[in-house]
Amino acid sequence: MTVKKHVLKDQFKKQVHNPIYDRMIKQVVKEQQHPIFIFTMFKTKNHYYAYLALNAGIDDTGTIYRYSKKEKRMSSIGQTSNDEHVVAIKEITR
Repeated sequence: MTVKKHVLKDQFKKQVHNPIYDRMIKQVVKEQQHPIFIFTMFKTKNHYYAYLALNAGIDDTGTIYRYSKKEKRMSSIGQTSNDEHVVAIKEITR
């Protein structure tokens, strides 16, 4: 699979330019072989996250990822099942 030219927009339909989001998209395209998926990226105050659901509409199981700026890649931090929805992610800092 390859990344086609795309325009990212936020929840207010405003265009977003962010190299971290571009890296996240490229990682998913490189690692996934499923042509049908939902991929949602979002940023909290200090971190970037993504939600990936494969076989969208058939199976709503999904994986939540956290992007590491240091490693420049995403790592899985949890999964959802068909009847669960991600409502919030609370960041815990030490």
